[in-house]
Amino acid sequence: MVTATLDEDELVHLALHASRAQRQDEAMAYLKRAIDAFPNSARAHYLLGAEYAQIGMVDRAIEAMSAAVRLDPTLTTAQFQLGLLHFTAGRRREAELAWKPLDKLKRTDSLYLFKSALLHWLDDDTTASIRELEQGIANNAFSEPLNEDMRRVLRDVQLRAASRGAPSADANQVASPSTHALLSAYRKNRDKPEGE
Repeated sequence: MVTATLDEDELVHLALHASRAQRQDEAMAYLKRAIDAFPNSARAHYLLGAEYAQIGMVDRAIEAMSAAVRLDPTLTTAQFQLGLLHFTAGRRREAELAWKPLDKLKRTDSLYLFKSALLHWLDDDTTASIRELEQGIANNAFSEPLNEDMRRVLRDVQLRAASRGAPSADANQVASPSTHALLSAYRKNRDKPEGE
């Protein structure tokens, strides 16, 4: 019996299908096969990072997202998510470095606003953080799942502001982005011109 070799698109498609069916083990197996066969596939690395984030393996998610950014520096969603993974792990310096390329975006871009809001929160400027989260959500027409994640962050910032909590001490309590948000943001990023 002859076994056909699957190409990159087929492997990624199968991985996305498995992920939507909540079969992370299958999705990860397909993505690892894609990376083995196509080591320069930014999308396979990105999607593997999303799967690792979903199952709580933050260090491996960071490693995969870092590879995606190295392979495709225009992948702004990967830059944002990489910074967010560092942020949720309590690594501010690493988050700022991952987010630095987002400074090339317009100041009204939702990803720029989201990263700026999170940094304002760490600086205990909850007013600016809330304002930028709200504006980022309003400006984000490309990923409703990402908006849902940011609404959860917004509620947390609002609660901490109301209770006068210390945001920098509890920043690692912000939930990691959902896989649905990561995958949705990736698909939309491919059609989004840089700087928009």
